[in-house]
Amino acid sequence: MDRKIFSSVIIVLFSITIMGAVNAIGSVGNVSTKWGDIKNGYSTEIQLAPLTKITEADLSKRIFGKVYPVTLRYLDRFPRSTDCTGVHAGIDYGAPKETNVKSATNGKVIKIENSIGGVFVFDGINTIIYAHMTGIEVKKGDKVILGQTILGKVGSKGIATGPHLHLEVRKGYSEFATPCSATKAEVEKKNLNPTSYIK
Repeated sequence: MDRKIFSSVIIVLFSITIMGAVNAIGSVGNVSTKWGDIKNGYSTEIQLAPLTKITEADLSKRIFGKVYPVTLRYLDRFPRSTDCTGVHAGIDYGAPKETNVKSATNGKVIKIENSIGGVFVFDGINTIIYAHMTGIEVKKGDKVILGQTILGKVGSKGIATGPHLHLEVRKGYSEFATPCSATKAEVEKKNLNPTSYIK
């Protein structure tokens, strides 16, 4: 093969390789989804882990539009004033009663649990649970949009010492919230820290 032609081929192949690598790096953290491949939900086509995690303050701003204090964190022990004997499976925000609660992710509502004021949203990988709400504004089957769709309002339904939002991430597709009697091992097996998972 002519040396000039060979050199040109090598340059082209090298350029294609570099472009592919740049495109792959640029896609890290993006999850592409399609509807209907999982019962009552949708499946992911690409599952790449994002490089950064959200802060408690930024998550609060996404959900409420402003920063509210965290009153209980993932794996914290419940206060003695409650009847809960296990560890906390999510994060609690002490937002005022009747504050609008917006979805922290894109996804689809798979369950409404009125007894706990709960909305279960499947994002294609895991299930995000919002609890203790009143005035729920979505129904099963609705698609929700990150930071836009109002799910309901802060309340105190279920086991609660006062108005707040409980946010929990269950691994995979789940229609069950974690009981407050769950041990640390049980929580770590079935749950994820919301601020480590939600991007």
